[in-house]
Amino acid sequence: MNELRYFLIIIIQSVLIMFSADAHPQLDYPTGGEVFQAGSQITIEWHIAIEHEQEDWDLYFSPDGGQTWKTIEEDMPISTMEYHWTVPDISTQVTQIKIVMDNVEGESDYEDISQSFTIIGSDAVTGIASGENKGTISFFSNFPNPFRTSTKINFTIKGNSFIKISVYDIQGKKVATLINKELHSGDHEINWMAEGISSGIYICKLQVGDRYRIRKIILLR
Repeated sequence: MNELRYFLIIIIQSVLIMFSADAHPQLDYPTGGEVFQAGSQITIEWHIAIEHEQEDWDLYFSPDGGQTWKTIEEDMPISTMEYHWTVPDISTQVTQIKIVMDNVEGESDYEDISQSFTIIGSDAVTGIASGENKGTISFFSNFPNPFRTSTKINFTIKGNSFIKISVYDIQGKKVATLINKELHSGDHEINWMAEGISSGIYICKLQVGDRYRIRKIILLR
């Protein structure tokens, strides 16, 4: 019986150690996959998964998939669980957010990092990704624009390609996936019936592999 109790204690201790090694803060938003327009304001949100003797919070973003980090805000009070962030004027598909739990001296700091999301800068008039052969995708303005119930989206691709077209609101939330399949080379047209979508400005993103184009579309009910 004593031997069984000893092994149970060892197992419990091992489980506690395993959980204590996890990321103790946890990001709730953004989580990855969103599309944000430069200059818009989003609310970065997080919560505490495991409490510690904490001093403050530090918040960072990376424009290059975690290779470098830029400060958003440091030494935020421990009661803070959100931050209103103005999206910087850059164009990148691999932005990440990092929240750091800054603990008291002698305690390890802990962090959580979001998956990558997209920022569309003011210079990305057609959303051309760096290194793209501009002739491979032609993404035309939708018609009508503004529209009330439906709008036609036209594009041309050179070569058979796997195409994904998604629509996002200005907060980066995906509201529709219009196409997600392989298409043949040539001209294409799809019709978006914006059912259940409220009036506003939306971002339509056409993606071919790691290349993309974007267009602003306006829905007026």
